[in-house]
Amino acid sequence: MAIDKIESESINLADNFAFTGTVTGAVNASQLAKAWVNFNGTGTVAIKDSFNVSSITDNGTGDYDINFTSAFSNTNYVCTAQTIVGNTVATCEPNSASIADFLSRDINGNSADRDTNQAVFFGS
Repeated sequence: MAIDKIESESINLADNFAFTGTVTGAVNASQLAKAWVNFNGTGTVAIKDSFNVSSITDNGTGDYDINFTSAFSNTNYVCTAQTIVGNTVATCEPNSASIADFLSRDINGNSADRDTNQAVFFGS
């Protein structure tokens, strides 16, 4: 049985994002994360690392706006959120094409600041 060799190559994707790595099949730009962020939500909010996120606005305990460097084309994008603390729930949802709401709540539904918060965004 013959096995075809798959080589690494660079591919330019939509929205001027670049991908370098091993391609094993068709790459669809809409299937790649358009933005992601890992931030500290305690004390002074600080972005630990991110892609296409310009800043985080602290609106009060457990309530943040995630501001994108390059806006989505509409508000139909999808996001997923988490905090790295037991008994905490994080949610995110589109606010506008350039801002997403991020909320962090404890197990009783009370607003809660956490030191590790993460969100990933997909859309066009």
